[in-house]
Amino acid sequence: MQTSRSERVGPVAGVLAVLLTIVSVLMTGSDMPDFIDDADAITGYYTDDPGKLIGGYVIDAFGTILLVVFAAALYVRLGGVRRGTLPPAAFGGALAMCAMFMVYDVINLAISFRADEDGALGESAVLMNDLSFLAIGVGATMFAAVFVACTAWSALDSGVLPRWLCYVSFLLALGLLIAPISWAFLPVLLLWVVAVSVLMWMDPRGAEVAPTPAATTPA
Repeated sequence: MQTSRSERVGPVAGVLAVLLTIVSVLMTGSDMPDFIDDADAITGYYTDDPGKLIGGYVIDAFGTILLVVFAAALYVRLGGVRRGTLPPAAFGGALAMCAMFMVYDVINLAISFRADEDGALGESAVLMNDLSFLAIGVGATMFAAVFVACTAWSALDSGVLPRWLCYVSFLLALGLLIAPISWAFLPVLLLWVVAVSVLMWMDPRGAEVAPTPAATTPA
């Protein structure tokens, strides 16, 4: 029973991560300025209701933590290091992606706290806002492409995910690499996390790994 419960942690974490991300977007996405928007639009976004933004980005940070748990469970399902290079590469991409997500949240939290404290923002807030967009729109998406592509490639070999999902994953990874429009594929990434989580819940079996040969002692 204990093993069965532990196998459910990853899928639940994945779904919860997506739900928290959606809540965060609903709280922070209203009137969000565009990348390299004018200073007045950026300042107005953070100073209008900084408390709401703080809550939203904190929720998103918790979602990122759950995403790490999901990625770890997927790494185990793929067979871990004993299945070769691809599962560790996928997990490494996931960790780097989550780090970029956290950088995005931390930067926006810093600006929001300053807006809440002072009621105004300096010119540095504009630069920090641009950096947050680059963190999620370039850094996170590129590492997400590594995560998704390596997962799909490994799953094709081991059969732990349906082949159709693997092929769709390659297309998603390609979209995540096209920097000017990579941000548009982030909602698809969330759907991918949900799909993989549901499949992991329905069939918790991982990749079969050949047993390690027993050590022999010379006669």
